[in-house]
Amino acid sequence: MFNFQVNHEEAFEGNDLIPEGNWEVIVKEAKESETKSGRKNISIQLAVRNDLNQKYKNKIIFDTIWTKKDDNETYNMGNLQTVAKALDIPNGKGYNSLQELLRDWMGKGAKVYVQHETYQEKTNARVKGWAKTDAPGI
Repeated sequence: MFNFQVNHEEAFEGNDLIPEGNWEVIVKEAKESETKSGRKNISIQLAVRNDLNQKYKNKIIFDTIWTKKDDNETYNMGNLQTVAKALDIPNGKGYNSLQELLRDWMGKGAKVYVQHETYQEKTNARVKGWAKTDAPGI
């Protein structure tokens, strides 16, 4: 049975760039990817939390963690640790593979700082900082 009630508060805000600032998000997807040129990265898809009083609910924000430029197999461990800490992964928890770590990130919440960045005349929203959520208990 279909049940729907119009609620303008839940409507997407169009294709507008999400404003700069702090946003409460949930990790919707985290996976290892590769560019056309072969450079590896971790692609993180974040959704603005819809259970909190903030605009742009469900809007998707992307973050990318790149391999080191001189070594296409090694990620900056500081970046991985920053995300893990923000997602409240227990200190000392071990993983046997990158895929296992990324699976553990999915569904967890954090607060990210978004800043606009222009490259080749196109402006994008980029995650510039990660912190623990102010609203645990997703």
